[in-house]
Amino acid sequence: MTALEKFATAVGSLREFVSEPVETKRDVAGVLQGFGTAVELAWKALQQRTTELGFTQRGPRLVLQASLQAGLVPSDVAELWAEMFEDRNLLAHTYRPEMALDLVDRIANQHLPLLEAAVKGLQSQGGV
Repeated sequence: MTALEKFATAVGSLREFVSEPVETKRDVAGVLQGFGTAVELAWKALQQRTTELGFTQRGPRLVLQASLQAGLVPSDVAELWAEMFEDRNLLAHTYRPEMALDLVDRIANQHLPLLEAAVKGLQSQGGV
């Protein structure tokens, strides 16, 4: 299974998680875990593609910069991607219920559409 296939599968699972009402702690935990996995696989799929294009950057932020330079991530959503990486870093602090619920809302309404667009872009022509 390629990095892109793993990424697409994780995004599909995340879509399933947020398509139902998030009502219990278990629901919240599932969305947060799914988001963390999807973001991790997103930057790895982008890293694979940028490496194919001759870039050598490693790590999420550097891969995002390379993806912007390569035109894989449109510059008009670069800030949203940076926010998504920041939210991924907040996962360690989701023991606070209000923070966890705010994060679930951003995942469903802001981050998931970015991740879905990235999958489609990488599948169609190598861009997001």
